[in-house]
Amino acid sequence: MERYGLTFPVRPEAVDEVRRVLADYPRPQTRIADGVALLATTVFLWRDRVVRIIDVTGPFERIMAHLSADPAIRATEAALNPYLVEQRDLDRPEAARGFFRRAMMRRVVHRETAPELLPSDPTGPRTRLALAYPTSPGRGDDLAAVLAEAGELPVRAAPRTALANTTVFQHGDLVIRFAEVAGDLDTAQRHLSQAVSRAATTGRLTGLLRPGTDLGTQAGFAEFFRDHRLTLVADRRAEEVVR
Repeated sequence: MERYGLTFPVRPEAVDEVRRVLADYPRPQTRIADGVALLATTVFLWRDRVVRIIDVTGPFERIMAHLSADPAIRATEAALNPYLVEQRDLDRPEAARGFFRRAMMRRVVHRETAPELLPSDPTGPRTRLALAYPTSPGRGDDLAAVLAEAGELPVRAAPRTALANTTVFQHGDLVIRFAEVAGDLDTAQRHLSQAVSRAATTGRLTGLLRPGTDLGTQAGFAEFFRDHRLTLVADRRAEEVVR
C-alpha cells in the first residue's frame, strides 16, 4: 500500500458548497487490473483548503487515469471546479495533470504500529482523522524535517494503542498529520498526546509553531487536537479493506 496526499485551495465564500459537493463524492470502481487498486479516498476540509488522502496499490498515475475516466468522478470534479481558486481544464489531460502535480503533498514520514500492540480486534473498524500543525510562516520545511526524525511511534510503554498508523504530509507551510485509529477516538487522542509529548523532538517542534502552541502537555495537546483537527467530509474505502 502507498499513501498519497493532495491539497488545493477553494474560494473562502464557497466552502459550504465545496463541502456539499465532496460529501456526495461517489465510490469509484476500486479494482483496476494487474494488482492496481484504489484502496481508500478520504477527503477533509481545513479552512478554505481541500485535503485528500488516497491509499493505492500500484502506480499512482494509473489510479489517476482510472479516476479521470470514471463518469461519476468527472461529474464531481466538474461540479467542484467553479469553487476552486485555480480552476482546471478537465478536458485537457496535460492541464489536469499539471494541476494535480502542483496539488501533490510531499510524504514526510509514515509509521505503522505492530499488530500485537493494537486493540484486541486489530481488524475491526478504523477511524481516519487529520491534524494541521500551526506552522510559523516560512518554517514548513524545518517543521517537516523535525517530524521526519521521529522513529517508530513511541507507544511501546503502553500494552495497547489505538494508533494503527500515522503519515505526515507537507505542502509549503501546510503540514498535516494523518492518523488511522483502531478503536475509541478519545483513547487515540490520549495515546497520540502521550506519544507526541514524550518524543525527543517535541521541544524543537514547539519552537517552529506559532506562539502559544503547547504540545508538551496533555492539556496543550488537547487544545491543539480540538482547534486543528480537519473536518472530515467523505471517506470512501474499497469493500475488501473496510475493517
